[in-house]
Amino acid sequence: MAPRRDIYVAEDDVALWDEAENLAGDEGLAGFLAEALRSYIREHGEVATPPGVAEPNVFPDKLD
Repeated sequence: MAPRRDIYVAEDDVALWDEAENLAGDEGLAGFLAEALRSYIREHGEVATPPGVAEPNVFPDKLD
């Protein structure tokens, strides 16, 4: 079973979400939103390191 996320939509945005759902077609709203999030992250920042994944030590000569 796929992980689940609940999104609460403001009353003013219901029509926007309905339009997005129609545009998503067979891909479904989850796929549509995932692609929109990937695009947003590419433009505005980096994907956070997942929990349990060690980040590389950028300054190996400055150990704590």
